[in-house]
Parts: sequence; structure tokens; C-alpha cells
Amino acid sequence: MSFRIIRTTVFPHAPESTLPEERHILGDVDAEVVPVTVQSPDELAEAARGADGVITSNVPVTEAVINAMNPCRGIVTASVGFDHIDLETATARGIPVAHVPDFCSREVADHTIGLLLACVRKITELNNALHAGIWDRTALSPMMPIYGKTLGLIGLGRIGREVARRAAAFDLRLIAHDPYVSQEVADRYGVELVSLEQLLRESHFVSIHTPLTPETRHLLSDPQFALMKESALVFNTARGPVIDEAALIRALESGRIAGAGLDVFEQEPVAPDNPLLGMANVVVTPHAGGYSEESIRTVRRLAAEEMARMLRGQQPRNLVNRELIARWQTAG
Repeated sequence: MSFRIIRTTVFPHAPESTLPEERHILGDVDAEVVPVTVQSPDELAEAARGADGVITSNVPVTEAVINAMNPCRGIVTASVGFDHIDLETATARGIPVAHVPDFCSREVADHTIGLLLACVRKITELNNALHAGIWDRTALSPMMPIYGKTLGLIGLGRIGREVARRAAAFDLRLIAHDPYVSQEVADRYGVELVSLEQLLRESHFVSIHTPLTPETRHLLSDPQFALMKESALVFNTARGPVIDEAALIRALESGRIAGAGLDVFEQEPVAPDNPLLGMANVVVTPHAGGYSEESIRTVRRLAAEEMARMLRGQQPRNLVNRELIARWQTAG
């Protein structure tokens, strides 16, 4: 075959390890798909030596990985976020990078609402108590209702809008902070746009739905937690580093805020001794918000299609480094 594409596997013992869909799509452009189970950029660099491209999900594509390919014709991340890709190096070398922005919006929104319900209704704590033989419906008082409270969405993109649609059914007041969204768009979802400070002061529930960028890294830290209600609950199903985790731990330990629901962490996999894992008022899941059988099939197909476009010399549909777009405009 003319091309060799490395595909990192997320679930090595699942059917994805055979990659039938990717092989079918990329076989049409005479590309061999090589599944690899790697955990680090160094391992990926070794596996990618001499390859023409890589499709990753969560393993970082560093400069060393790019150097290992000869030449690298394209990088696709089978994920919404792309903060684990060395965009600067890729762009400087004219290597297109693509992502898959809309394969799991509804799953993540469902997961967000699930975390909210679990925290507000203290479902995890009640479940654990009953499994331990403790029948006590009042031991976890106080327990606030959901209806009539304010949900603040930090980010009103695809996922934030899906959360807003679901949250409306709970009779919540919806506010959001997103400098890239107009009030006209927000009105379609029953959301009032406000400043970040107002959102933090007024929200009973704060939910993060923003990508990780230099501007959003540690967007929530000590000064922001100090603005929140003591009864506030914080939810993050976006990217871990949007929250300053050390500051979150301080806020929880001091009682500055009441609890959190987290699907993402600053370091993943999360360390077993992370204090968040030992807090009864924190519900945690292992970056699983986007998962469903349907979403995994969809992202695998869309990622393979993006790589196929790159190998054909076509513009990817979801090009991340837009600086390269002139290449295809000139060709057209």
C-alpha cells in the first residue's frame, strides 16, 4: 500500500482494536491502518516512525512524534479537543490537523445532567450508604431542590446548548458566559448572557463547556471560587485544566463551595492519591462523558474520513490550523 497510518486504540480489548471501519475507508486511498496501544508520546513516536499520518484520541502528538514520520501528511484527533496536538510545529511544517467536533455533544450533555442530578440528589452517597446497610433518608441533609435554581454555563457552544436544552426541563434559570455567542443565539435556548463574574455570583450550579486554550487555562481559580455561593456545585465535562485543581481542592476543603461533579482532571489518568477521589461531596467519572457505542462508531468513521481527505490532498472538513487553508483555496 502507498500510505501507512497509525491509529492509537482507546479500548485495546474491544472490537475497535481490529479497526474494520477505518481499514475500509482508508483502504480506498491505498492506506494501511496500523492499530497501536500506546500510553505516551515517546511510545507513539516509536510506533509512528516512517508513517504518513496518525489518528489519535488522547495520546499527545508532540514534535518528537511529528519528527518520527517521514513525511507527516496529516494528523487527526478523534476528539473534540485538540490541546494535546503540537499545533505550532504542525502548522510551521504545513501539516494539516483536523478534529471531530460534533460526535458526542448529546452524550456529554447527558453526562453533565447526570452529574448534576447525582450531586444535588446525593445519589452516590445514598447508594453507598444503603449498600453498607444504612437506611437513612435524612442523614445527608440539607438537600436542595433543582427547580428554581440558576445554572451557569461557561461556554455556549454545541455541548453548552445541548445542556441548556435538557436543563430547561428542570425549570432552571439559565445564564451563560461566552464572548463568542450573541444574545440572539442564546435566546434560542432560553439563556441569558452575562459576565463571568455575574455568572459565578448568581449560579447555584456552574458547568464548564469551553475548550482548553491559553485564555481558558485555570479560568476558575481561587478568585473565582471566592465569588461563588457557599452552596454552589461545580461541574466539568470539558477539559481538566480549565479548573485550577489545587484551588478547587482548597475551595472544597474549606467549605467555600459545596461540591463538584468531574469527568475530567488536570492530569489523566488521575492519580489514586488525588484528594478529590476521597471527598464524599465530589462525584467523579474517568473522562467518559462522550462515550456511547454510537458515538464511538461515529468518531471512528469521521476521523478516518478526515485522514482520507488529507491523503487525497483535499481540505479537511474540520481543519484546526486554519492558517493552512490558503493551500486548498489556491489549488481550487
